[in-house]
Amino acid sequence: MPYAGEILSGLIGRIYDCAVQPELWPQTLVEIRKAFDVAHLQVVSVDGVRLLQGEAAQPKAFRTLFEQNWIKDLAPHFKDIPGVNNWIQADIDMPTSQMQFVNEEDFKQSEFYNKWSKPRGLGDSCVTTLVKRDHLICALTATGAPDRHLFNEEDYAAFRILSPHIRRALMIGDVIDDGEYKLSLYREILDRIATSVMIVSPGAKLVYANGAAEALLSEGKNIKARGGQLQGAYAAYSAGLKNALDRACSENDIDIGTFGNGIPLPGVDAPTAICYVLPLGKSEHRRALGPGHAAVFVGKPGSSIPPSLEVLSALSGLTTREARIALKIADGSTPTQAADELGVTMNTMRTHLSHIFDKTGVNSQPGLVRYVSNLSMPIQLAAH
Repeated sequence: MPYAGEILSGLIGRIYDCAVQPELWPQTLVEIRKAFDVAHLQVVSVDGVRLLQGEAAQPKAFRTLFEQNWIKDLAPHFKDIPGVNNWIQADIDMPTSQMQFVNEEDFKQSEFYNKWSKPRGLGDSCVTTLVKRDHLICALTATGAPDRHLFNEEDYAAFRILSPHIRRALMIGDVIDDGEYKLSLYREILDRIATSVMIVSPGAKLVYANGAAEALLSEGKNIKARGGQLQGAYAAYSAGLKNALDRACSENDIDIGTFGNGIPLPGVDAPTAICYVLPLGKSEHRRALGPGHAAVFVGKPGSSIPPSLEVLSALSGLTTREARIALKIADGSTPTQAADELGVTMNTMRTHLSHIFDKTGVNSQPGLVRYVSNLSMPIQLAAH
């Protein structure tokens, strides 16, 4: 099935609306379900280790209309799902389906299919990991009906586009959910929220800051406004922050990619804070936050540091595979060694390196090592 750019852009816009109005998640997932022509869709966070051990684990989920007992009944069968270990081990933003790891006929002979999937009129499933930290796994799961074609490369490509946007919307929702106020689209309410919220226009120009953000800016330990422009306390992070803001100020939500998806802001004599950039675009839900083209949400200092892959992607726009290659090169691996470890050809590796150099603005492997080192060092210092 074709996934036209305007369709994906519209879905991305709906996803970001959910960041400020979480009650929109069920209907947004319905729209994604329709676009992908699947029977069921959900975003679920769960302890993967407990499920693999057959233990009951209460998931936190947004989902389309689905019989709740079906999900509850899934727990005892989870460890028997064909391909489940591949799902658990998959990189973030890398969709995997059951039929990538098991023959369709073998799948239909499996106990899981006959005891759980078939009685509910379900077929192949595709899982895209959104967040993976310790045992926590947050994933987008889509399940097709038996008469739907198996998930294919076109499906995977579309899921890869949506995945970083869903992650960012979820993270922003977590940042602004301080347990005391429900986010409203009125700025007087924003001023009462303990989380730092800023609105910016193109060029990272500060348009509005709520009370918490003004206090954070006045300290200048993690982020500051110099000449009215937002900057990180460390110069190495300012370029990535500005790049993310410029992309988020685009009128087209699909253009921003992975930029702004959890940018660390190491502090000067202060713990590292994490910021997420929300494009406001043309959506009335998001533009009601105030003037400007993007919103910046900064978690309280001491927030957990995203994994290195997420950090590198957030600052440079590298894909998960490109970020993994860059980290291997920075760790001392040669391109040949990295290609062997990742199971790709040298021609593919050369293509990835070319894209990495373009996105990071370097033109050599030593330059890439310096680039990654400059981003890594402040976080290491802040962690001690």
